[in-house]
Amino acid sequence: MPSAVPTDTTSWICPGVPTDSVTIITGDTPEISTAGDPYGRIWICRVQTTTLDKGVGSSVSIHWGLLTEGNSYKYTGEESSRVRFPENIWTLPGIEGSGAWATTSLDSTAQWVCGDHYVEVRVFEKKKQRERRDMNADARNLLTSVLPWACGDQPVPGATTSPTPTPTD
Repeated sequence: MPSAVPTDTTSWICPGVPTDSVTIITGDTPEISTAGDPYGRIWICRVQTTTLDKGVGSSVSIHWGLLTEGNSYKYTGEESSRVRFPENIWTLPGIEGSGAWATTSLDSTAQWVCGDHYVEVRVFEKKKQRERRDMNADARNLLTSVLPWACGDQPVPGATTSPTPTPTD
């Protein structure tokens, strides 16, 4: 799975989420749901195979945004990561923040906190063992590929509007 940022403007399955990084897990014709707000406080992308409701397939969930009381450290973020996954803390050279991950027999979750922003990626696979990918690598690589806009100052590719500062009144 690529962890690099695509340069093609049609390469986004959801705003900011590289198509190739998701369809390698879910296949070429997945079901997609996405949400975001114009102030860039939260972005959500959920992609799953059309067979998941039949008990086989895979799904990917990516969300990132501003840490607020509604998505506090109690549930998301650096402290949550360290409580949930204390043995798996990781950093990336030249990238603000740190992350953590955990993998079970069915899913892998990777989290990252950078300043007052967070990113979380969950990869779920319900497949025969021989057909499975490395969910941990997939979750971490997908998380890495969204960091330039999830934690940086880059505009979200594929978004119809760029995030604007949250109104103060």
